[in-house]
Parts: sequence; C-alpha cells; structure tokens
Amino acid sequence: MLAFLFLAATIVPEHSIELTVTTPLPPGNVPIDPVIDFAKIIQQRKIPGVLDPNSIDVVNLATGKVVPHARTSDFAYGDKGRIEWVIRDPQHKRYRVRFRTVQQRPPLLPQSHVPMIGNGDLLRYNATQPRPIALIYHSGLVDLTGDGKPDLVGCWNYAYRPGEPWDGIVCYPRVGSTSQFEFGDMVRIRYVDDASSRDFKHFDKQVYMWCDFVDLNRDGKVDIVYSPRGKGVVRFFLNSGQRDGGGMPVFVAQKSLAMPSWPVRAADIDGDGDIDLVAGSGARNSETGVVSKVRLHRNIAAAGWPLELDQGQPVELGTSPCFFDVDGDGLRDVVCLQADPTDPGLNGFHVGWKKRLSKEEFRFGPTRLLPGVNRKIFQPRILAAVNNGPNPGILVGGNVFETVSLFVKNANQGLRQEHGKTPRHHFRLFGEAVSSSAVMSLSDQSTPFVCDWDNDGDSDLLVGGGYGWPRIVINQGTKLRPAYGKAQLIRSEGKPIRFLRNQILGPPSCWHDMGYPFPVFVRWDEDELPDLVVPNETNRIFWYRNTGTLSKPRFGKQRQVIVDGYPDSQEKRSHTSQLVSGSPHVYPSDKTQPFYWRSGAAFGDFNGDGLVDIVQRAWSKYSFTRFLRYRNQSGELRLKAEQTLKAGGKQFHGARVNVVDWNGDGRQDIVYSAATNKRGSDTIFLVLNRGTNAKPDYDEVKPLRHFGKPIYITRHGPHPWAGDFDNDGKPDLVCYTEWSVYPFYTHAALTMPDKPKYRLGQPETGNKSR
Repeated sequence: MLAFLFLAATIVPEHSIELTVTTPLPPGNVPIDPVIDFAKIIQQRKIPGVLDPNSIDVVNLATGKVVPHARTSDFAYGDKGRIEWVIRDPQHKRYRVRFRTVQQRPPLLPQSHVPMIGNGDLLRYNATQPRPIALIYHSGLVDLTGDGKPDLVGCWNYAYRPGEPWDGIVCYPRVGSTSQFEFGDMVRIRYVDDASSRDFKHFDKQVYMWCDFVDLNRDGKVDIVYSPRGKGVVRFFLNSGQRDGGGMPVFVAQKSLAMPSWPVRAADIDGDGDIDLVAGSGARNSETGVVSKVRLHRNIAAAGWPLELDQGQPVELGTSPCFFDVDGDGLRDVVCLQADPTDPGLNGFHVGWKKRLSKEEFRFGPTRLLPGVNRKIFQPRILAAVNNGPNPGILVGGNVFETVSLFVKNANQGLRQEHGKTPRHHFRLFGEAVSSSAVMSLSDQSTPFVCDWDNDGDSDLLVGGGYGWPRIVINQGTKLRPAYGKAQLIRSEGKPIRFLRNQILGPPSCWHDMGYPFPVFVRWDEDELPDLVVPNETNRIFWYRNTGTLSKPRFGKQRQVIVDGYPDSQEKRSHTSQLVSGSPHVYPSDKTQPFYWRSGAAFGDFNGDGLVDIVQRAWSKYSFTRFLRYRNQSGELRLKAEQTLKAGGKQFHGARVNVVDWNGDGRQDIVYSAATNKRGSDTIFLVLNRGTNAKPDYDEVKPLRHFGKPIYITRHGPHPWAGDFDNDGKPDLVCYTEWSVYPFYTHAALTMPDKPKYRLGQPETGNKSR
C-alpha cells in the first residue's frame, strides 16, 4: 500500500491540447508555429503546478507518431510561446500538443535535436556532440540564473533570428557541471524603467554596443554597465533582486553619464573595491598600424555608488584591453591584443599582456605574449577578464568572432623563470564554449552555398566569410537529418585559401582589406570533378581545379576566370587600386573588368550546350549580365559576355544572384537579393522566365516574402542560396545575417500569402505514457 501511494505521488500529470489546421495546405513541407499560452491554460483549467517547458512534445494524430518540434525563444521569458513543426502531408491536420506540470518551473534545457522548420529558423549543428557557440562581444562569466554556475554574457550586434530584436545584451545559461564549458540557448537580457514595472524592454535598435556585468552598489548582485556606440553616454542598470517569468534578473534603469568614447568597459582597476571605467577600444588603424589610446577613469565616489569619475588618464593599452592579475602580485595587469605582423588583413593579432608597474598609478610595462594562449587560439579578436568565480582567467574570442574560449592560470605557477630554464606555459585552455543545441554562426557574412562536397548523397554547406577564408561544413548525418561538423579551411596546394583585397590588387593599399568570398562548387573544367569557383571582394573571379576525387576534393593552384575582351595583368590590377584610391567609396565602376565587386554569381548551363555559364553583376552595378562558355576554333574553352538581362524590360541587379527553376515549369528563373538600410523593406526578389532557357524573357521583379511579409533580416545581405534544402522537391532559401547565422525559409513559407490557420481544442488531463 505504501509503495502504491509513493508511486502515485511521483506520477507527473500529463496534459494535452488538440490543434486542428483549418487552412487548405499545398503539397510539400509547410511550417506551422501556433502560439500557445500554457500559463493561461493552466490557470483557467485550475491545473495544479506550473509548466515544465522541457516536457512539451507534439503528436500527429493521423499517424500516432511524435513529430520533431522546436521551441522558440519565447519560453526563455515565460510560459507563452510558439511551438514549431513541419506538416509534410497536406491531409494531416490534427495534432496533439502534450505537456506536464511540476511544482516549480525547471531551467529551460537545450533540445538535443532541433529540426529544420523553414520558418526563418536558424540552422543548427544538431551534431552528436556539442558544437561551438558564438558571442560577438563577450564580456564575462557571471551567474545570472541563480544556480551557482557562471553563465556566458555579452552583446550580440546586428541581426539574429528574423522576428527577434536585432541586437542586445544576451546570456548563454550554463548547463551541466562546472567542470564543463557547456551552455544552453541564447537568452536576451531585458530591463524595466521602474522597479514596479513589468513592461520589459530590450537593449536593441543600437547595433554596436558593449556591456559589463559588475556589482555597482556592493549589494552582492551583478548589475549592468551599458555603452551604446555613438550615443556619447554610459548607462547603468541595477539588479532589483527579482526575476522574470523565465528566471532572469529584472534590471532597473538608472541615470547615465556622459562618455564620448566607445566602448566603455567597467572593472575595478585600482583594487579599491569600486568600479572604474575604461573608455575606448584601443583600435588599430588599418593603414598606419597605430593603436589608439584608451582613457582610464578612476571612481572617486566616497561610497562607490553612484559613480563619480575623475578626468581620466589617456594610456596606450593595446587593442581590446581587459584587467587581470597575470603574475600573481595582487595588481591587475592589462591583457590585450597585439598586432601579428605575419598576418595580413584587418584582424591579425596575438594575445599579450602588460605588467602593472605601480599600485598608485596607472603605469604598465611593454607588451609581452601571454604564455600558453596563442598556440591554442586562431585569429583572436575580443578579450574579457574573468576575475571572480570558480575559474578565473581570460575569455578569448577566436576564429574572428566565431568561438569563445576560457584560459585559466595553471595552479601554483607564476611567470618567474628559473635560471637557465625556459618558463613553463602559464595559462591553459579550460574549454571552448559549446552547446548541444548550438546555432551555426560562422563569423562575418559567410555566404552559403549548399552542395554535396564529399559525394555521399547529403547536403554540405560551403561558406565564404568577410575575412577571406572559404570553408566547408560537412554534413555528418543524413540527407533527412543533417548533423554538421565544424567549419574547415579549404586548401590549395596544401595552403589555406584566403582572399584579401590588397593581396589581389596590390598597391596602393585600401583600408577595406577584406575578402568576402562567394564560393561555388561546380564543374568548371573538362573533367567530371566539381571545382571551386570564387567571386570575392574584388572585381575578379578565381577558380581552383579539383585534383582529388569525388569523395575527397583537393585543389590545385589559383586560376582566374577571364572574359573575352577583358584581359588582366598586374598593371590592370594597379589601375583598379588607383581607381579605389581616388574614389569616395571602395567599390568604384571599373570598365576594364567585366565583373562587379563583392557580388555572388550563378553558375549553370543556361543555353543547353552542356557548358557551365555565369550570371553575375557586370562592371555597371545596375545590371545582371549573362556570360556564356564556348569553344573557339582551336577547341579551347572561352567565356564571353552575351547579354545584359532585363526584367519587365528594365535592367536589374543585386548582390547575389541564383538561377533556379522556381515554379517547376522547366525554365530557369532568377532569385536575387538587394541590401538596403531601410528596415521593413523587401530584400529578396523573384524574376520568372516566360521565354526559354536559351532566350529568356523575364517578367517584372516581384518580392519573395515570408508568409506575405517582407524579408528584412540584415543590412548586409541576405544573399540567399536558392535550391531544395528540405528535400520536398521545391526550391527553398538559406540566407544569412551579418554574423552568419542562417535563417531558412521553405518554399511554402515563401509562396503562401499567410501562415496556416488553426483552432485549439479544450485541454485534457491524463497520466499517459510517452
């Protein structure tokens, strides 16, 4: 009897609500994302307990099977949110959403598998082991969730998932044990203007910002110091000690201080227990190499809070300086980025440090490399000190904003060198921040191209990147359930391929020494192997012959795509550099070259002769042009400019073009993107071909929209790849935002005028096994 009562007491009631789709559905994969207010349901039905958000699942009542689903970020803030899944059969219209209640809301755990929906959701690795997470401006490790484990905090700038705030202060909650460096999904930190208010606001609409989490008023709770770029102020937000519906602290806005430089970082520099401020980033001038000074402001307030600052002292501290006691003498030294002269481009740095020379004054020694760090990190870009918690050390952003790693001091080991011996490494890698549900984020503007790189029948992801490296992300799963590995560099004759403007064009140098490859994997030469063809930052296109096999591509030396009438030489490249030097912008019209700058191209057989052709923006940025392959009298493959394309009789252009049969009529249509700074505008467009492939006749340009609404998800893109990504036989879009998260839109979401409508039934309760 006692055993029975014990068993009954431990049974967790299961509840469910039926959903019926009331909209006629097209064939193919259709996303649905009903909004369900679980808190309201629980209250109205007087169901004991609160929602366990980790218990939600969805059952297809036509098959009786559980449907893979995704939770949106709404559930990080409360118990009302969207549940997403894919309807794969238009006749399957009845579903049951199941959930459990518990006495106390548990932490929101990352899903072990998050399916691709096609609703603007972001591609995830979905691997069998945790993958890296990205945080563009990480600022520290602090316990925000209250579970005793330090969470990863900082700022995300530019766009993330469509429909969410573009930017803001964010947190990755720590999961697992403190010996692991593993995290859950990104949560946005919010604030209120008054402690009694629950009108939460985001730290958004700013793009560039910095934050630090410190205890401003010595009450034992972490507060926020926030500096938005271009506002000339630093703002403060105190931790109220209360929590929102998702368990995050409620921060309350306080007064601001004038501060002309950006960013503003907060730390106790002088060791008196009060928070001082550092204004400026120590940015390195890309042309002169000179590193700007920062200004150290000592907090001279008698009680420490509210802050009262002195006039400040200008000091050269290197790039991205932070403060940490490196040598164990009780004084906080400077850890900073030092220029790496062997690395061209805008982001060549090592991690270094400067010894604090005086307790009373802000004087620091010369920069030395930080032992044990640089051999473990590639392309460091942002640094942040972790001075408190179980693992003090330095957070290093690596792979140019793609990873975050924690380096800690080796126990009982200083920097002192024994006579005649080489000093041992002083720092060791504690861990790279990872998550089992990590969103794929691959640095600056890494244009996607979906292909079967290793010829195993599934879809891999070939990407570019603003800093010049094309990379490949291998699908280690299946065609229907992708699981992606880490991005890998691609090599030519054994060396990593990298594109940089100044290396390609030569002097005079340009400050915008970026790469922006738009890589494509296509058969360009005579053999059966796909080659690597790469439009890029410059107005030249290069390619690499595949000398490997279908399953293991290898690439030979760099070659150039030459168009008849447009020969190239070092003299012509110097001419292009001179044009840039004399132009007010970095992408001037250059009539000596056939292609335009920083534009993706489409490759395929456009006239049915069996040869791969090109559609790309021509030297006039206002026109897409078709370039056709042909054989001359000697049988040599050549390329010629054939015609300027028109839509509805007008020239048209964009930053990336796709040629794809959009509507299944066998004719090659055009999908392209055009960036704009005007929020809410259309950015992706469709041009249907009413003629033939050899002689196209294009309709007027029409926008592609997400369930009837404009797709505005980035200022610098969205540069979509168009093709069948979800294997339903219809072309979809894989887009990107500035920091290369990849919103995915299925064909149905782009062609249906509205989202599917649905009806929710009455909740039911029953102890049902799953």
